[in-house]
Amino acid sequence: MEKGRIVHIGCGSVGSKIAVHLARSGLGPFKLIDSAAFSPHNVARHALLPVPELPGQPKAVLLADQIRLLRTNTEPHTDDIVTLCQQTDLKTIFPENSRLIIETTGSMAVREMLVSIPPRKLPGRLLHCALYQSGKVGLMALEGNRRNPNVSDLVVRHRDLGVDNPEIASSFQTPSDSIVRQSVGLGCGSHTMVMPDTRISLYSAGMAERARQVLAGKISQNGELWVGTLAENELQVSWKRIEMGQTRVLKVEGKNVWEIRILDEAVKQMTKEVKKYPEIETGGVLIGRISLHGGVSQSPG
Repeated sequence: MEKGRIVHIGCGSVGSKIAVHLARSGLGPFKLIDSAAFSPHNVARHALLPVPELPGQPKAVLLADQIRLLRTNTEPHTDDIVTLCQQTDLKTIFPENSRLIIETTGSMAVREMLVSIPPRKLPGRLLHCALYQSGKVGLMALEGNRRNPNVSDLVVRHRDLGVDNPEIASSFQTPSDSIVRQSVGLGCGSHTMVMPDTRISLYSAGMAERARQVLAGKISQNGELWVGTLAENELQVSWKRIEMGQTRVLKVEGKNVWEIRILDEAVKQMTKEVKKYPEIETGGVLIGRISLHGGVSQSPG
């Protein structure tokens, strides 16, 4: 079913499970990008099984080998995606026939790099997937048409939800026991967020299903924020969908060009206030997030 390419960035535990789900659904071809090697400690939660004869092979290469067994063309890349975007023609990373770009690295640097790419150079929709709080909260951020709203806008909206929702607010905290070093063998180990493989599978199945729906054309012009929360019995995940309209983008001219992004919800609130007091001059202060990397200021609401 080669109707367009899936560019998959991040072949870790979550990313590998999503990719395998999609490949088993007959979707592809794939371009897999991940610079990390498959280590013994990855076995506990990864879609891949250990390869005893040649340890330390790149995750992208091993995952590509497995997906090819499903008769799906797959092209692995073992370069760091941030370096790749800075030093390579973007058309070679994101071909014009790309339908969906899935990012599951959990890296803010990767997310900021992808957000900085102009819409004309990133074909297809970008879908960001991540887990927080040892798998108690999951997040999907699907960009709108022409990258408005973009992933960064959607993540800011997620943080805004935490103002009134303690459970979501806790996902932004990193307690000392959330990310710990897990020892494997003698002198080996890795810092990771501890959670069972089954919990990752609960979330990754829903993420893969939404990706499959997008590839089938079930998508709107707006952006989508999906927040998944683990049920008290830990047997199921409840997903809440929030649709976001276009972000109002303002350019600030000066020595350094800045961009002010006012989320759709904030624009609606301000418009409502202006209509409420038509005879009074209104004004205020925008409070939000600043990205020094991209020169962006975002106001959620």
